[in-house]
Amino acid sequence: MIVEKQSILEYADFSYYEQQREQKAACNSRQIRNGFQIAVALAEYDNAKLGHSQDPPIKAVLRGESFREIDEEEPSVFGSLMQQILEYDPEKRPLAIDVLQYPWFTN
Repeated sequence: MIVEKQSILEYADFSYYEQQREQKAACNSRQIRNGFQIAVALAEYDNAKLGHSQDPPIKAVLRGESFREIDEEEPSVFGSLMQQILEYDPEKRPLAIDVLQYPWFTN
């Protein structure tokens, strides 16, 4: 994976100052970790969607824009999805195919 460090740091600065301006609570370490995991997964998903079959394969790119997409989503939609995915009881957890149909992935 290619990491565009500068664009990620620029978005982190923007996001921090935006939170300060709007007097929002700062993200905790779990939210930051989850944000990185989701951003990486989205970058890999976007790369796979392109269907690259080149040799050597083209690497996924993690950009500041990946984090902006996560941050701008309606928190209730994303929170609801995470609650379902993290359900302790596997019988109650949605299947991966069902998760991909969730509004957060289809919009």
